[in-house]
Amino acid sequence: MYKDDTNLPFLISLLSEERDRLTKLIDQAISDNEYLSAHYHAEALEQVSSSLYKLRELEEPLHNEKAFWKRNIARIESDIASEPSSEMREYFQSELISAREELEKLNRIVEEPTQKDKRLFADILEQLLDKKVKHLKLILIKNDNFYFSISYANNTAKLNLPGIKQLLNKKILYYDNLKDLEQIGFVFTLKETKLTLTIQWNKEEILKKLNHTFAKIVFDVFRYIEFKADAYLQFIDKTKAL
Repeated sequence: MYKDDTNLPFLISLLSEERDRLTKLIDQAISDNEYLSAHYHAEALEQVSSSLYKLRELEEPLHNEKAFWKRNIARIESDIASEPSSEMREYFQSELISAREELEKLNRIVEEPTQKDKRLFADILEQLLDKKVKHLKLILIKNDNFYFSISYANNTAKLNLPGIKQLLNKKILYYDNLKDLEQIGFVFTLKETKLTLTIQWNKEEILKKLNHTFAKIVFDVFRYIEFKADAYLQFIDKTKAL
């Protein structure tokens, strides 16, 4: 069984490390009066922080709300510790109780469907490489025929995004999206009507690359929230086929 090390916790850890590294570079640049470098590092930090925010929200949809109340609780506890007035401490204590109750409400909410969905895609990709499913498509917007097809044969995986011209005309895709996909490794085929990414490697490395590529597609090229409600997987289960 393939151990998925390109899942959300892994990506979050990488981005967290990059965020910390950029923060140190900014501090160092300011200390050295290298303000232009600090500016560029700050821009990169903003992008990393934005991606990290999205990943954490996807991993735990209530993460940011919980973080808000945790910050509030820490602030109130600090106010209580430094407040000399007993009346004000009593007021802060009531605030603290309310904040802890709000956090506890969020902690009691379980998002089971989301947790299952996160694992589903990685599982289906693995089944594709094991030739248990075929004709796999990640449908992003069904009515606009916006999807990625994923195939695997002869130690080669292919990701295709067809109908480029139609998607551009409908303003589903933009030229900036196409440039971003090309940077990931996609190339135009069929007279620039389709984008294709070809991955040749052993199965384990192909699976890592597929997971990592789709993470980039979802969080860097497009915005997950734009098609979250419409997205679904379509495939033929060969183990159940007649």
